[in-house]
Amino acid sequence: CTCAAVYILRNPLRRSKTYHRLVLAMCLTSLPSSIAYFWGTWAIPVGTRYAIGASGNVTTCNIQGATIQLFDSAALFYYAALGIYSFLSVHYDFSTQKLIFFERAIHFAVFLWPIVTSVVGIVKNLYTPGGSWCSTHSSIQWQWIMFGIPLLLAMFISIVSLGLLYWAIKNKMRRGENLTGKQLFLDEHRQKKSWAVLKQASVYLAAFCVSYLLSIVSIAVHTELGMAHLTLQVISNAIIPLHGFIYVLMYIRLLRLGESNFRVSDTSHRSLSLVSGTKNNFEMQSTNNKKESLFSADMSDDDKWEVFGVYVGGSDDEEDEDNYVADI
Repeated sequence: CTCAAVYILRNPLRRSKTYHRLVLAMCLTSLPSSIAYFWGTWAIPVGTRYAIGASGNVTTCNIQGATIQLFDSAALFYYAALGIYSFLSVHYDFSTQKLIFFERAIHFAVFLWPIVTSVVGIVKNLYTPGGSWCSTHSSIQWQWIMFGIPLLLAMFISIVSLGLLYWAIKNKMRRGENLTGKQLFLDEHRQKKSWAVLKQASVYLAAFCVSYLLSIVSIAVHTELGMAHLTLQVISNAIIPLHGFIYVLMYIRLLRLGESNFRVSDTSHRSLSLVSGTKNNFEMQSTNNKKESLFSADMSDDDKWEVFGVYVGGSDDEEDEDNYVADI
């Protein structure tokens, strides 16, 4: 996550895009919890049974537990936020002006529940040694309240957002069937971008499930049996600290795919937009042709192409191409 954060911070184009700022926020959120996980048994009070390397006290245990609760829970909601953002981007035709309100609200919303529950955990002394770190292992009810239910809610929001995104793309495809000319060209470009966003959202949902699905299964089994299932708990505890790493792998993979698709799209676009060199051709045609020229003296090269029904991309389309590579 640190590498991805540095990469985004050093790139002004990516910093200017909502999608990459959300990724940056997700990475910065994962960093404190990663440090807390790395702290491991060192934060567990000295003398705790079966805790190898325990060298902390009650205060360090509370700090570790609260840090994990605060930032891990926030990471869950950032996953959900990415799904909502994907849907809203397509719904509003990638209008950054209409998405400003979402970005302003989301950073407050994702931390609201985590802050409340992390403080409650300290007040009620819920953070106890369990496994390799301090958390709410001792109370299954509080595990559901502080982590299980928020996790299910975040997964539900992500899945619903993905369904709405697919519906929005199909709906826009039906409305674009009667478009012609420049509007048709731009609509086809938006459709390609929309399908890429759908793929992006699907990949992040898959990463979300890989990172946290075993955790919710472990809590459910604990509730059913009345005791923790050792194998499930060990595996889920091994995977959860890697959620930031898994997330960054997906981000880098999608980024490379987006840049590869942009190079192909850019080549096709340039083949339609080549204007350089055509001026001499038009002048030679008008000089050699003794009949009346089709072109007036004040016509631009773009106007001349349009006489033959050929649309030449303008600066607005180039801006769309930049947004495509930056947001995918």
